[in-house]
Amino acid sequence: MVIRTLEDQLPVDFGSICLHDVADNELIVHCVGLRSEKLAMELALTEHAHVPVGSNGLSRCVKGELMYEPDVSVVTAPLPQRLANGGLRALALAAQQSQLHGALQVAYDDLRQTQQVVMLTGWGQPLASEGDVPAHVHLVLAKPPKLRELREALARCCARN
Repeated sequence: MVIRTLEDQLPVDFGSICLHDVADNELIVHCVGLRSEKLAMELALTEHAHVPVGSNGLSRCVKGELMYEPDVSVVTAPLPQRLANGGLRALALAAQQSQLHGALQVAYDDLRQTQQVVMLTGWGQPLASEGDVPAHVHLVLAKPPKLRELREALARCCARN
């Protein structure tokens, strides 16, 4: 949705969202804009493509700086040269979206660890007895739950927090 909006509202010739893999110090193409798919194939920058950070001069970007290169043909790093060979002239990179993604992932992980999940299902007893309860689910209640079971479930959840 973000790339589509950028392609619709700005003169973007090639748009993609990459995620930073800190361990391998590379960017991984997460998605490519609909209008950018053909060029992505030509540039070998389709989804799941890996782009090394260090050899491409992208370290400033992954540290949060906005990067702009008005003429990629004069930059000797592999990524700008690849873009120039694909007919692109300028390059703009922003890392704030990846920082937001990272912060949201941390918040989600924290939430999963601190919140109690009660699953209400018609298969409640078989799930509980077979050990097929998903890891993030704390209790399984079968439909229709009795008021006493709901109260006990709430009491157990409150006691864990």
